[in-house]
Parts: sequence; structure tokens; C-alpha cells
Amino acid sequence: MSNKGIDKEDILGIEQESMSVANAVPQQKPEGSQSFLYSLFNRFSSKQENKQNATETKEDKLNSQTISEETLNANNFSTNAPAEADSESHTVGASSDNVVDLQEQSATLTDDDALATAVTENSDEPIPEPIDAEVEIMLDNGKMSATICVASPKDGGEEISKEMLNAALENSGIVYGINENRLNEIVENKLYDKLYRIAEGTPPQDGADGDIIDYFPRTRELNFKTRDDGSIDFKSLNLINNVKKDVLICEATLPTEPVDGTDVQGNPIPGRKGKPATIPRGENTVLSEDKQKLYTGCEGNLVFLGGRFSVQKVFEVKGNVDNSIGNIDFSGDVIVRGDVYEGFTIKSQGNVTIIGMVEGASIYAQGSINISKGMNGMRKGVLESQKSITSKFLENCIIKAKESIQAESIINSTVFCEDELVVSGRKGAMIGGSFTVYKQIKAKVVGAPSNIPTIIMLGVTPELIKEKNELTKQINELKELDSGIEKNIIYLEKIAEIAPLKAERRTQLNQFKIQRPLNQMKQAQLEKRLQEINEIVDNVGKSRLTSNTVYPGTQITIGHITTIVQNTTSNCSFYLVDGEIKTSY
Repeated sequence: MSNKGIDKEDILGIEQESMSVANAVPQQKPEGSQSFLYSLFNRFSSKQENKQNATETKEDKLNSQTISEETLNANNFSTNAPAEADSESHTVGASSDNVVDLQEQSATLTDDDALATAVTENSDEPIPEPIDAEVEIMLDNGKMSATICVASPKDGGEEISKEMLNAALENSGIVYGINENRLNEIVENKLYDKLYRIAEGTPPQDGADGDIIDYFPRTRELNFKTRDDGSIDFKSLNLINNVKKDVLICEATLPTEPVDGTDVQGNPIPGRKGKPATIPRGENTVLSEDKQKLYTGCEGNLVFLGGRFSVQKVFEVKGNVDNSIGNIDFSGDVIVRGDVYEGFTIKSQGNVTIIGMVEGASIYAQGSINISKGMNGMRKGVLESQKSITSKFLENCIIKAKESIQAESIINSTVFCEDELVVSGRKGAMIGGSFTVYKQIKAKVVGAPSNIPTIIMLGVTPELIKEKNELTKQINELKELDSGIEKNIIYLEKIAEIAPLKAERRTQLNQFKIQRPLNQMKQAQLEKRLQEINEIVDNVGKSRLTSNTVYPGTQITIGHITTIVQNTTSNCSFYLVDGEIKTSY
């Protein structure tokens, strides 16, 4: 029998399974996917019963024939008995003839083939009725596929036809995904007693779940900064992700709609709808009106903690600022629970609070700087605040503050303060270095008994001093340039009086005449600004130094007037009156 056109994977042999089913005796008819096996079981059982009945009938016929022959022999033996009584010789002869006949008959009866043929020819057994090919269909996978098995016809029954297959499909309600080519192959090749996949449904397509598109990494990796010379700055780890307000952090994509499927009976199979994505919103973040986008709610450090994006207004270091933390550049406040080691830098758009000490580090803050245990700058440390600075002590460092500075002691440091400098506490000493303060200075001790040079400048600010120096430099450069232009103009005009200038010379002369008034105008503007600064510096009526003790070696400048303390002065104030620094006690 040809199986041409049928895939191996579509053929599920059932000979062994069918035989095992035929040998078993089910208690009741199976349901569902095993109905076709039950049918096969009935067919095999009927076949075996027919064979058994035929065998029993054959044996009964043989037994009946044997019994008839035995009865006939017995009758013959009984009829011949009187003759034996009359004559012994005759009896012997008769017995010999009868024995020969019985042996011949016995030989005939023991010939099974001949006997069976005789029984069959003389039997009244009815001829078996033909059994047509039978179709069984099983629904699999929740009606998403159908498997067919065609039982072979028996005793001249009708072969499988396309009409039989179509009728079976109709009875099973199968209307979708039918493999017509396979049906034709089964009919053409008479493919019996095997399983074939005859129909397949279309599975549903589930909708895709919504997803989150991140615009910032959820984990922060080390990213060392490269210096201008190509070397690597191992102190810049870039562990902080500074963000501004209203910056898009992430957004959610919408889930897609499902596509329904169809089973082999034509029933729709609904697909699962996609689940909406959950935006990981944390502290200091804001959702858009459509709830699909997440924005920062303030400036700070964007972090992903506990499965959510959050913006930290404060960057806190639990321990020391060292190689494990690196330099800090943060848009909010910074809190360091430990110390700040030498060579590291902290930059903050807010306030900086150091619970421990600062050693040879640089700290820059748009807000205030507070150091609980003080700072030793090691002649390279810098503190710069756009507001105020407070520290237990300050040594060997540069300190700049837009507002006030407070400390228990300041030694060998350079200080710029645009408001008030207060050095108080147990020591309250200002020893060595320079102190430039716009308003006033309050200290217990200024200088030292060893006459350490200590420079005090009142009534000016670092910006004013810097601007004044730059203005003076620019004015001097313009004066030199103007002098040179003037000389060139005079020279060229004298040559023109003697003989006409060449075209190149005439062009130079015209350029000098245009350039000189422009330079003079710029010089005048700079001189006006310099005069304004000098007036500000001279207006220092509220600027003064107040101290319990001022030692010799201390130089005090208020406005444009400078004086050097020659003797130890106690409980005094220094201030400017009528162009003279006076002392009050």
C-alpha cells in the first residue's frame, strides 16, 4: 500500500496500540479523545470472535461426524455378532474384513484437511457480512487540531471514499483548517489503520505587554575621567547622576491588542490582552498627564533603588571621601559622615556638610560649607562658598565666602570674605596669612607674640580687588597703545608734507586715525569704572577690626590707608576716619 505524499511526522502507527486495546476488555465505552480507539477495539474484538466461532463450528462438525461414524461401526459390529456364534472361521474372516474397513475409515477421519474440506462443503454456516471502511476522528489540543484514522474494510466491504471522509468531518463539526490534499491522499492510496493530522486551527496571538523605555541607566558604573594630557583621574569615579528639574526619566509603551485564533470547528479563540507597564515612580518624580512618562521633580541625584527611579536632593556619604567614593560633583546638598582625604574634590550646587575633618582637599559649594572638626589644607586645600563657611579651625588653606566666615582659629591661611569674619571660641586667634574682609572682623587674638606677619584688609572684596587690578592693567596697555599710534600718525604726516605717500602708507595713516579715537573712548570707560571702585573702597565707614589683643607685625589696611601695629594693643577697634586709621579702646 503506498504512503506517497504523507509526512512521517503525521503518521502515528497504532498497530501495537490497537492489539493491546483489542486484548483488553473495557468496562464502558471511553469518551473524548479515545473514542476512535474504542471503535478499533470493537472491530478487533468482533474479528477475533468470528474466528473463534468459526473454529468452534469446525470442531463441532468434526466431532459430530466422528460420532456418526462410531455409531455406524457399532451397528455394524452388532449385526455381525450372531454370525460369529455360528461359525468361528466365518467370524474370524468377517472380523478381519471389518478391521480393515475401520482402519481405512479411521485413516480417512484423521486426515484433517480432507475432513475440514468435507465439513466446510457440507456446512450450513452463513457467509460473513462485508464491513465497509470506517472513519474515526479525534480532536486534540483543545480542538486546535484533528487526527483521523480509517479502519480497513473487511470481507469485501466498501473502500474509503472522499464522501465518507467529508461526512465524518461534518459529523465531528470540523470546518476550519482542513488539509484537503491529505484527504485525497488517504482516498487515493487507501491509507488504513494509521493516524494522520487532518486539520489544524490557527492559534491566537497574545497582545504584547507594555514596556518601559529608560533614558537613564538603572545601574551606575565606574567611569574614570580622562585628563587633558590623556592620563586617567582615578579620583573621578562619576558615581553621581546629576539631573535638572523636568527631565524625562522614562516612558511606557502601550500594550498591543491580541489577534484571535480559530479552532478546527470554526470557533474563535480569544487572545490574551497585553498588560500595561508599571512606571517605576519614586521620590521627587512626576508623572505626565497621560501617566505614560516620568519626569524629575527637582534637581538632584537620579538613582534607581528598590525598583523605582528617585531623585535625591541630598548625596550622603556614610564614610570617608576616599578612593571608594572618588570626587563628588552634585547638584544638591552633600553630607559626608566621615573625613575628606587629601587630593579629593567636592563640588555642590547646594550645601556641603562634613562631620569629620578635611585634609588637603578642595570644596566648592553654591550654598554654605560646614566642617565639624576643621580643615588642614596642607597649603593646597581650598574652601569656596557662595554663602557662608563655618569650621572648627582652618589652617594652611584658601578660604573664600560671599557671606560670613566663622571659626575658632584661622592660621596661615588666605581669607576672602565679603561680609563679616568672626573668629571666636576658646582660642579665637587669627595668626599669619592675609584676611580680606569687606565689612568687619571680630577676633580674640590677631597676630602672635613672635610678630608673625598678619595682613588685614578691610572695606574691599576679592572681586573688587581683582577688578581694580584688571582695570589698571588694561588702562596702562591702552595708554601705551595710544602713545604708539600717536607717534605713527605724526611720523606719517611729516612724510606726507615732503612728498605724496604711497598707497600703502596712506592706508596705514587712515587706520591709525580711526583706531586712536576708539581706543581713547574705551580707555575713558575703564577709567570711569576704576573711579567708581575707588569710591566704593573709600566708603568704608562701617569697616573695622575689633579684637581683644593685636600683636606687633599686624598690618591693617582700611580703604587706601595702611598702618602697621608696633605695639601690643588690647581691647581695641581699628577704623577709618577722615583718611586716617584710628584706634579706640
